[in-house]
Amino acid sequence: MTTKEQERKALEQIRKIVEGLGENSYIGTAFEGCFEIAEQNIDNDFGCSMKQRAESAEKKAEEFRRAADYEGAETERARSEAEKAVVENEQLKRQLEMARQLAHNTEAETIELQKIVRETESKLKAAEEQIIRLKARLFDLIDEEVS
Repeated sequence: MTTKEQERKALEQIRKIVEGLGENSYIGTAFEGCFEIAEQNIDNDFGCSMKQRAESAEKKAEEFRRAADYEGAETERARSEAEKAVVENEQLKRQLEMARQLAHNTEAETIELQKIVRETESKLKAAEEQIIRLKARLFDLIDEEVS
């Protein structure tokens, strides 16, 4: 089994070999980030690879995509419900205005009907008084004929 110090020396040798290939090296490009992961593995007594990190990142990205799709669908549902609520609110406002107008009309009609009732009552009272006067006159005439 190798020691941490042996691992560090081997890593440094590999790093020098890769650096020796130059900036545009295919191998150097493939090893980007790998040396840092190797140092962390040595320091933390852990075995993690760039492949594992990439697969983990892809898995998380897929989870985020699913979550985003779900949230997008939820947002669309909420938007649709909000639009329906706005339409319903407008309908309710129109109904309320119609009810207010009807109430105003009914109030005006009630006032007019009350006026007609008062006038009719007044005419009825006058007619009843006239009937009483006519009956009294009739009795007077009957009484004069009889006497």
